Amino acid sequence: MSMNARKKLVLILFAALVVLGFVIFKIFGGDMRARSAIDRFVLRVEQDRLDDVRLLIYFMSPFVNTSRPIDIEALINWHYSTRVVVESDELRQHAHILRQLNSSTLIPDTRGSEMDLRIYFVFETTNGRRLFDAAISMWRADGTMSINGRDFKRSDMFIDIIMPFLPDAAANSLRIFLDNDGVWPY
Repeated sequence: MSMNARKKLVLILFAALVVLGFVIFKIFGGDMRARSAIDRFVLRVEQDRLDDVRLLIYFMSPFVNTSRPIDIEALINWHYSTRVVVESDELRQHAHILRQLNSSTLIPDTRGSEMDLRIYFVFETTNGRRLFDAAISMWRADGTMSINGRDFKRSDMFIDIIMPFLPDAAANSLRIFLDNDGVWPY
């Protein structure tokens, strides 16, 4: 094999590796960014650096019928939505629950179905910088969730961490939904 042929082969192999690396990053990069955001938040909880952190929760009962699927903007502005603001002192009281996020498993969801959101929450600093957010669909019992804009199969752990902060009526309707696999029990 001549020197030029070897250079061409090395160049082609290098280009193939670059393309393969780009494809792998595009497929799994969002998953890593979501995991990284959660890990940074849990580290903040473990280091008790919550002075400037608050949690905003928007919730609509999964039993409310709507004429169209609800996205984040609609959920935030919907007149049937409940809005809860949790300040740093209350977050500290539930730090043991927040630490559980460290053990959460994120399984990518590639079904591509439209989300019908019933829960949206965001951990942010008091100056509005988002640490991470989660949007949870209740369209099916095996719903989808989005962490920082990336779709995953719903993990009830993300629901469990907001339960202590929800008003009783909201928490009860959510428990009924989850306990009955997404079917109205009556």
